[in-house]
Amino acid sequence: MVGLAPEGQDMPGRLGQPPTGAGTFIALLVGAGLPVGVAEHRGRLRVSFGPLFEPAIPRDRAKRDAAVAGQVTAAIARQLPL
Repeated sequence: MVGLAPEGQDMPGRLGQPPTGAGTFIALLVGAGLPVGVAEHRGRLRVSFGPLFEPAIPRDRAKRDAAVAGQVTAAIARQLPL
């Protein structure tokens, strides 16, 4: 099992935007995976696993990076505390 942090950094209190290229990289590795939200919530580490997820990968290479990164970010965001 491999875990990716598409934001590439620790962003306390918020979900960051993945850097350019993160979506393309994830598209190369894609296979059914679990989106996982990891956050500090009320002084405790909270880990939440979502349902199996496989992003839709556009054929258009120019749109691939942003499209995949956006889908992955949205799936992770659904696992974070409100």
